[in-house]
Amino acid sequence: MDKTLTDLQLAFCYEYVATHFNALQAGKNAGYKGTDGVIATTVNRLLKKPNVSKKVSELTERYINQIDLRAADVIKELSILAFWRMWDFVEIDPETRKMRIRSQEEIGERSAAIKEITIKQLDAVTGEEATAESKVISTDIKLKMVDKVKPLETLAQHLGLIKTGREQDSGSGEFAITKKFDLSDMTDKELRTMLKLMAKAEIKNPVLKQ
Repeated sequence: MDKTLTDLQLAFCYEYVATHFNALQAGKNAGYKGTDGVIATTVNRLLKKPNVSKKVSELTERYINQIDLRAADVIKELSILAFWRMWDFVEIDPETRKMRIRSQEEIGERSAAIKEITIKQLDAVTGEEATAESKVISTDIKLKMVDKVKPLETLAQHLGLIKTGREQDSGSGEFAITKKFDLSDMTDKELRTMLKLMAKAEIKNPVLKQ
């Protein structure tokens, strides 16, 4: 605990950052009493104290770092959903020429792109679902993958690489990639913006300003 601050002052610092720098609301949440005018005057004076200002700066930096981490996680997850390839999940044995599904360890975090797994026991002779009378049984495994279009569209919209609605000369409303992009070039500001973008994910083809 910061010994230069009282419990009430420390509570205010946390609330100030948590309420996105709404000093009056932070003062109320922290426990300051009085009318709105009294509380506003108190917390405004409080914010001018060096020890309070320092604590707020520390908490703000910590908060921003947490946002950056969550935004980076969103970008990473979207990238997995948007850029998966079939050979990430299956391979062909060069000797037997048989296809096999890669192990969980091999697939790793790319498993996020798998929407559904269906496993069936089949009669190797008839090809139908195995029964108690089946003498030779084979296992049929099917992977259903996520649709790549929406994640790709979301990433491209975020980077301003898609023209939609009024921006389409044809008026078709279909999106068009206008230039190549590299996720590794994203700035911290762009990463934070992705969080807001995800909150609007249900909006169909929003028009983004360049």
